[in-house]
Amino acid sequence: MKRLLTLVLAILMAMSVAISASAEARVTWGENPEPVTLKLFADCTWLPYDSFDGIIPQWIEEQTGIKLELTKATDSNQIVLMVAGGDIPYDLVMTDSSTMFREMSSSDMCYAFDELIAQYVPNWEVPEVTQNMNRYYSSDEHYYMLKNYFNTVDEIKAAGSISVNTNGFYFRRDIFDTLGIETVPTTLEGVMEMLAKVKEQYPDMTPMVFQHRNYNAFASFAGLDVDFPTDAEGNLVYVMSDPNFKEFYSAINQMYRAGYISKENFSFNSDEQMYQFMTDGTGFMFASFGLDESVYNAYVQSGNADASLQMLPLMDNYKRTFAVSGWAGCFIPKSCSNPEAAIKLIAFMKDGDNRIAAQAGVYGTDWTWDENGVFQALDRYNEAKAAGAIDQTYTGVGFLLSASDYISEGKVGYSTASDNVKAILDDACARSNFSNLVGLAVPESNSDEAIIKTNLDDLKTEYFPIVCMAESDEEFEAKFTEMMDEAEKIGLSAYNAWLSAKYVSLCEEFGGK
Repeated sequence: MKRLLTLVLAILMAMSVAISASAEARVTWGENPEPVTLKLFADCTWLPYDSFDGIIPQWIEEQTGIKLELTKATDSNQIVLMVAGGDIPYDLVMTDSSTMFREMSSSDMCYAFDELIAQYVPNWEVPEVTQNMNRYYSSDEHYYMLKNYFNTVDEIKAAGSISVNTNGFYFRRDIFDTLGIETVPTTLEGVMEMLAKVKEQYPDMTPMVFQHRNYNAFASFAGLDVDFPTDAEGNLVYVMSDPNFKEFYSAINQMYRAGYISKENFSFNSDEQMYQFMTDGTGFMFASFGLDESVYNAYVQSGNADASLQMLPLMDNYKRTFAVSGWAGCFIPKSCSNPEAAIKLIAFMKDGDNRIAAQAGVYGTDWTWDENGVFQALDRYNEAKAAGAIDQTYTGVGFLLSASDYISEGKVGYSTASDNVKAILDDACARSNFSNLVGLAVPESNSDEAIIKTNLDDLKTEYFPIVCMAESDEEFEAKFTEMMDEAEKIGLSAYNAWLSAKYVSLCEEFGGK
């Protein structure tokens, strides 16, 4: 009887999960649009593909009749010039620029989503909090985009295990096992000792290689929260004013002066330059975005079948606030050839399980739900991931079309991670903070604060190699002081005062943190 009862309960649970998944946020709009091609401009030069040829775009076309044609930005100024000139020859525009959020959130430039939804997808109920977060960027009562990677803090906390971008480190586990070190280090001192052994025992290897667009991993050595930096009084400030910022640069400088980071690394301008150190076996440790080990293992094993990469645990000083107000937004410009198809496509992509399919492929072929409603990758997806060929094989477009949210993407990333990475992600979720508002504390374009911030960003970029490549303690102190003096001349104190006050007003306006 107990076995029978257990079986019945299991069946009911599975039915409940299935019903819940299939009934979630269903959007219907009658007939699909006539077969149409929509041109999408992606304001991200780093996009790992140049056309929509993978499994996911093909699935979208089969399901909706809508074919996507991609144009990838050649540089960061392309969208600026395009919008300034009022000539947008695309049907959809994706950007992560807060300046463009405000420029394009205008009835002169783009269609209002709420109006298109009312006309073409009237039963699509966009949550009020989502509408408000996107309406924040417009000067009228409408919202002109939906940002991806948004969930409320309460939703994220209730979601359980998810993948978060820890800005982590990866190291050659096979080589580590030969170094005579008993435990994997979780402090700067321990990492420095490990790299010293690598340099001594493997003189032809570069002990540390960092991704050109992501050296924030080093912030965890210093306890610096790069997303929510604060001053000694706890006020939100520009990152250079955080007391731990100096130690952040100092950690990198220590590695450089010890010969663990090469001079050439500071001039890298593409991910491929880091990947080369993986494939040819000349790099030991890599600072990069928080991906699963299997992604990078494909690189190292292409040159050495016995090689393996492992993600380093979080540092003892790890500190991170994830800004979950959304990352990039998708707009429908007034030049769109078929606004009905455009809004229906976005509605389709954000509908229930389609959010998962937008990043993991076809339900039943690439992934499924288990009896507990947990995402499970299937053979075709797992094989592509093991080969490091997810981007080429699937060409995920969810984040380009605002379909990806923080939780759905996080669930996929977590479930397909190794046990080692899952443990790190659990640790990160437990130790991190999440904020829906800190990402909104950005000045309006052409304002005095925006000009100051742009100049501070440029200054930080300019001085990063100068400070971090200092050849002595004295030179480091002099160059760091020089940088901070220049920052004050630019207006660092004034910007900090504005930023702190802005964050307080956001908390009052939205009633949260």
